[in-house]
Amino acid sequence: MDHHDLDGQLLRLLVAGHEEGSVTRAAARLGVTQSAVSHLLDKLRAIVGDPLFVKSGRGIAPTVHADLLVEQARRLLDQLHAFRTAGAFDPARLDTTLTIAANDLQRDVLLPPLLRRLRAEAPGLALRVIPSGAPQAALLRDETCALVLTPRPPEATDILQRRLFDDQYRVFHDPECRAAPQTEADYLASDHVTVVHDAPRCTLDVDDWLLAPGLRRRVVG
Repeated sequence: MDHHDLDGQLLRLLVAGHEEGSVTRAAARLGVTQSAVSHLLDKLRAIVGDPLFVKSGRGIAPTVHADLLVEQARRLLDQLHAFRTAGAFDPARLDTTLTIAANDLQRDVLLPPLLRRLRAEAPGLALRVIPSGAPQAALLRDETCALVLTPRPPEATDILQRRLFDDQYRVFHDPECRAAPQTEADYLASDHVTVVHDAPRCTLDVDDWLLAPGLRRRVVG
């Protein structure tokens, strides 16, 4: 065995054995059996060429060589931890522009709290908002934007989606112009407004629901 066989588990064993002064307590601290500690300790002894620990009463005592190595082991463990976390995402270090595609409702409901959080956690990030219309997968594939906020996500298997919240349709009317419709026939015969998207054959969910049983609203605007 040589230094290439050294790993974090062996370094943790050296530190645990040095601090605990007991194979039993070192095993409990590391979450392994005493036999596993003995096996790992034999491996570590072969690598460094020193007994490292000797029996002392009911426990173990470090050798002079172990006293010298344990401080270096702690530093190496700290460096391993720093290596693992070096690539961790830190929003405070961002210095770029994030483009989001969204329409009126999504902008009004979701973006104000998002902007407040970005100012607090990612002050170097600039937020750019573009209209999504009836969004197409090309918005994301062509990197026109990084995120689309929409109730009608494009049908594409290569795009990740997540539901943010649920909403419901409501019927609004102007009481100065007329009373609220009382029947289905009255509702359908009333003048309605709707949202028209640029995409062909892109209708609202409410119209799709009505068309299923053969019903149609009277849209005038």
